Amino acid sequence: MFTFLQGSLMKEDAVYKYSLEKSKARFVKIYRKGREICPESFNWLEVLHDDEPFWRETLHPALVWWVQNILLPAISSGDREQVAAELDVTGRFFAMTLWKRGAHVPKTVLRLDDRGELRFPGHERYLCFGSEHAGAAAQAELRDGVIQIELAGASHAIPFGELAGDAPILSSCVRGKRKVGAAKTEWHGADPVFRRFWDTDMRRLLTRQNLPQEAMPGLYEHLTLADVWYYEKALACIEEYWPEIYTEMANHLRVVILLDTRIVGGFTASYFPGAVFLSHRPEDLHWTIENLIHEFAHSRLYQLFELDPILLNEREEKFRSPWRDDLRHLNGVLHGTYVFSRVASWYEILAGKSDAPEVRERLHAVLAEIQDALGILHEHGRFTELGQALLEELTAHHAAISNRVQAHLCQGAVRA
Repeated sequence: MFTFLQGSLMKEDAVYKYSLEKSKARFVKIYRKGREICPESFNWLEVLHDDEPFWRETLHPALVWWVQNILLPAISSGDREQVAAELDVTGRFFAMTLWKRGAHVPKTVLRLDDRGELRFPGHERYLCFGSEHAGAAAQAELRDGVIQIELAGASHAIPFGELAGDAPILSSCVRGKRKVGAAKTEWHGADPVFRRFWDTDMRRLLTRQNLPQEAMPGLYEHLTLADVWYYEKALACIEEYWPEIYTEMANHLRVVILLDTRIVGGFTASYFPGAVFLSHRPEDLHWTIENLIHEFAHSRLYQLFELDPILLNEREEKFRSPWRDDLRHLNGVLHGTYVFSRVASWYEILAGKSDAPEVRERLHAVLAEIQDALGILHEHGRFTELGQALLEELTAHHAAISNRVQAHLCQGAVRA
């Protein structure tokens, strides 16, 4: 029986594996096009490993977006110099994982970002050489346990254990990134890919909503110790009360890009698989946990859309949504139904642990919105076979929770 609302262990998850393979194939295809333009650039395909654990680690959300939205447009422009510069960035997505595996990587170019930093997405530490080296190309090689960096006529020798996180930070040019939670979840938007997205594509989207420039949200990069404890507590609550969904999140969620704003609560995009954007609200744990579950559910559903169209309605068809004032394609209504179905499960779990009125009020409100959305989907949706199975699961899930809530209310009335 098809189930997609329940938490997954991810290890043998066919939907996740297919999504992973599709992202891998997309990278290889586009990267090869780049090397056709600049064949003299280092060929990373010759040293990359082909096993699933390797690609699980290296297919970071930053890599997926960079390939599609930075490297591919550079290739399409035909600007050979631009393509060469972008190909120099490739190494930062793979070098650290290969070095940690003991793979031999010849001396290669690694280009610094606009802050003069060299970050390795998915890994804890990065190199910081100063803004005067912004955009510079460094030569890097691992020899005898030491990373040799040649930059602007100077040489830097950095013990690999320091950069890999196996030893205390000793070198003045090595900086650490705070991380909390399970696996390799990061909690910041300091990677140049996320900053580039936010300052270009996202800013244009927000401008279309007529937001004043001074109201534009920014990225929250610098977590305090109190922030770290706050997010550890949020994840600990999910792990304690809903371990199945926590396991899925820990195995799939790679980065939470925190937003220093109240204008945008959060969002998820298909071109950042395994990443969510979330407003930093350290005063409201209740809100943060719900929205972590909410945004991660979007990311999970995007995996299914990689496998199957799900909906056959034309993009031009627009319908009412319980969660938006504007008319939306049914894709948006389906996403809302799916993510709030998981939110409803969360509040049902909490309601079983607490009699707090705000928990049951929120549960009732969410169930009402889901019922409304299900009516829209049943009336207007044209689904694939897999999409129909998902709709049936969502419908049965809503009915089951609603029945249990009603039974609880009846029992409470009898006791009273």
